[in-house]
Amino acid sequence: EVIPEKKDDASINFVTRLGGLGLGQGEERFLVLNARVRDDTGIVRYGDIIALRCRMARDRCLGLDTESGELRLGRSLIGNAERWELVPVKGNYRRGDCLRSGDAVGFKPAVLLSGYYLGVSDDAPCMVRNASSWILIQAGSPRWPSWLEERKYLSGNFLLDTERGDDDTHREDLVDDVLSALAGTEGGLVRAALNTTTTLSKPDSSRLVFRIESDESNKDLADFDLARRCVSTGEAYCRLRSFAASRLRYERGRVAHALAAEIRRYLREYLVFIAQLESKKRQNKLRLQELVYWLQRPASSLKALDKCRRSIASPALKGGALLLALLSFREEAADDEELKIANELTKAAAEPYLNMLNTWLSSGILDDPYGEFLVVDSQANKHFTNYWWETNFTQRPELAVGPTLKSRCWQICIIGKYARVLTTSGHDEFSFSITFDEMANETDDGPLSARLDIAHRNVSTALFRLVMQENKSAELVMELKKYFLCGQGDVFANFMELADNELNSRKVQVSTNRLDSLLQLALAISGRPSSAPRLKIHLTQRNLLDHLRAVHGHAIDEDEDSMLLCADAIELDLQVKWPASILVPSKCLIKYQLIFRHVFRIKRLERSLLQVWSNHMATNILLENKSSGLRAKLAKPFHLRHRMLHFIQNYAYYLMFEVIETRHTHLRDTIDASSTLDDATANHDRFLDLVLRDCLLTNHSLFALLAQLTDICERFTIAARRFADAAFLDTDDTHTRRISRSERLKLRRSHLERAVKAASHYFESVDEQTIDWTNSLERFLDRLLAECHLQHHSHLVDLYNRLQF
Repeated sequence: EVIPEKKDDASINFVTRLGGLGLGQGEERFLVLNARVRDDTGIVRYGDIIALRCRMARDRCLGLDTESGELRLGRSLIGNAERWELVPVKGNYRRGDCLRSGDAVGFKPAVLLSGYYLGVSDDAPCMVRNASSWILIQAGSPRWPSWLEERKYLSGNFLLDTERGDDDTHREDLVDDVLSALAGTEGGLVRAALNTTTTLSKPDSSRLVFRIESDESNKDLADFDLARRCVSTGEAYCRLRSFAASRLRYERGRVAHALAAEIRRYLREYLVFIAQLESKKRQNKLRLQELVYWLQRPASSLKALDKCRRSIASPALKGGALLLALLSFREEAADDEELKIANELTKAAAEPYLNMLNTWLSSGILDDPYGEFLVVDSQANKHFTNYWWETNFTQRPELAVGPTLKSRCWQICIIGKYARVLTTSGHDEFSFSITFDEMANETDDGPLSARLDIAHRNVSTALFRLVMQENKSAELVMELKKYFLCGQGDVFANFMELADNELNSRKVQVSTNRLDSLLQLALAISGRPSSAPRLKIHLTQRNLLDHLRAVHGHAIDEDEDSMLLCADAIELDLQVKWPASILVPSKCLIKYQLIFRHVFRIKRLERSLLQVWSNHMATNILLENKSSGLRAKLAKPFHLRHRMLHFIQNYAYYLMFEVIETRHTHLRDTIDASSTLDDATANHDRFLDLVLRDCLLTNHSLFALLAQLTDICERFTIAARRFADAAFLDTDDTHTRRISRSERLKLRRSHLERAVKAASHYFESVDEQTIDWTNSLERFLDRLLAECHLQHHSHLVDLYNRLQF
């Protein structure tokens, strides 16, 4: 078991020791991983190179310290120190044989010399010279007692023992020995042996044969030929008995349990028949020829059962996969007897699967402890949250039985999820029942498909009423539009005014708590009720353009930009409560955040350019003399500001009115007209996709050109603000207030002239920015026109006409 220990530096260290209750609790669970192929899933075999990962130890792997040779749980990555080779320690096994739950194995490390194995010394796990026996048991399954397999006469495996003597045997006549062989035991003349012609590496019931032994003096070829025909039925009985016993282990699953129970029912009826024959033998009324006659029908049944056993003998078959193998055998039945037995076996084995299916569709409860159903519960989160809704239940089409369930696997998963939410919210369970004939024989477009469509529509409608009406999700959509899409402009106008210094500072210099406080103040000024969901501010690691490039480039590590401004890193966050989060999942919230960052940047640039315009208007009174050099000097920044303001204002109008407002009005209409949650969710997701497309966030080339234009605007506003701070005279001092207005204007004009002469670098930067702006705008408009000519980008025509005007 794994035990956490606290170090002196308050860090947590995980150590291993012998202990635990052996019940598969969290500290006793290890995940067996293929150390060579990361995503490998399937059967574990002897000779495999594996790694043992413990989730309780924060997904760290069991490994060796290469210096001290001690066991450790040091890291989650799989290196040579975490690699172990599975070696057999008991039984006649070899490399490549399947490892079963309950088998004894040894662990050989990959980093030490040969001869070292994982063992025990002084009641502690360590490395030893001789291979120790460790038993691997599937976590969560009750332990299978070892004596059930070690007592050979209880399990019937005594027949596989090739070294037994003749002390317990006795020579009787041939009929007695044949009857004993038919019941799975041996006699004096009929002896059990292992077939040496097969290539199997270990004793197995499929290798068991009965051989008739006799002296040449008393050998009757006709009798012994009849006896050989009879004992083949006993061999089939032994194989079926061993197969049924192997499928009774807990981890085999309920489908295998039901199949084994049905096979054992056949075998019980067969043993009753053998007992009747033995009764006739004791009355001396049974001869060998009569035995062959009476055995014809039972032999045919056992032959069909044994043929079915061979088709499903793979240990990997479980649950739905086992039922699919049974259905495949039924389709390939050679005669009526095989078809009858295949139907009965498949119907009995499908009963637990149908119970799981009907329970899932009716109440959303997944009663699948052994992983046999077409829906799997990851159990990552047991609470109803958006993360639970998106990740907890996933589908496995390979375990779907029948064409209808396979094609409607996604629909069955959704129906159960919807029913789970409704039943936990106090809604009555839905009545839904699927029979075996519907599941196995139904075509893809039959009545069962129509019933699933009706059930899907019913649960979706009920959940739609729960989410939209009882939890007021429609109001949440309007709330998102107000704040994430800047629909209520006074909030962010107040916020930009209150947090102007913070927004113009670097991100590393700004406190998130202060930004949160200023946002709450702006919300309170706008009259937002305190009971509404709390909006929070989050600072990202990249600006919007780099973030989109990282998303499309599938980047994982986020390198923090220390020069990033707070205004370019700001992002809104909102905790959506359950079950309203079904309509607004995390992926939709991410799309809202991308749109908000884009709109917020455009609004902030518009505000900055308007401040520059206000400063320029304040200088008009100082430029009354047209012959003055000031007018000619300031004409270039005035003209550049005019072009930039025209572009940003028209683009902002396009975003707010032609995109967001128009699309959101259509969204409200479609949600009001929706009757199911699926329709509302699909309409909401489509609305966000269209807004992202119309805002150019999905067009990488256009958005990169737009980002260049906004960067030039931002550099110009910063330079214009610095020039304005130096050019305007403070008129609030005592000396300036005492002089007349004409003298004050002369004083301001002279101060402006000195500032213009001293700010030569400002006008040089304006010239450079004018060239950059002209070139970037030309490239943007050319690219925009080219996109307008494409069939699916006709929505950009309005934007082009507005910006080209």
